[in-house]
Amino acid sequence: MNTFITQEPERVAVMKVEENGRKKIKQVPVRSTASLTDQKLINWLEEIIPTCFSFTVININSKSSYCSDKYFQKSAAQAYLNNYVDEIAPLLDSKDANIYVGLPYAPIITSSPSTKNKKFYYVVYIQTISSLVERKVTSPSSRGLRLWVAPQKHANNPNQFTIIGIRM
Repeated sequence: MNTFITQEPERVAVMKVEENGRKKIKQVPVRSTASLTDQKLINWLEEIIPTCFSFTVININSKSSYCSDKYFQKSAAQAYLNNYVDEIAPLLDSKDANIYVGLPYAPIITSSPSTKNKKFYYVVYIQTISSLVERKVTSPSSRGLRLWVAPQKHANNPNQFTIIGIRM
């Protein structure tokens, strides 16, 4: 029983085929990444975005490098570090502030993977609300993110998603 609990889930697909005038049921191979669902992606993003975009003065360097290594592809990690972290870091240092990011709405999947179009990634739009918290002042702001997320069997995180592109 213990081996069944630790075993990775496996999907099997079947289809009806007509061969020589007889109907048969044929088993079709399914990649394990095909078992990833849209809801699993949305849940993953709802967890990752607040984690990787909220910083304190103390953890901005360690947390951003951890997130870029674990959840981003190399070029997307550079864009995340250069366009977001390097922009926020001086602001947090100068004001001795923290920034917290939340999602007011669930992420919107604007495009799903398609083998027909040879597109093996999701395009997701995310609306974020961030609060820059200083000692006596809180400054809210809103920002839209567009992410390109690829399901990958050998990703660095257990959810098997990797962010391959980012636009802020």
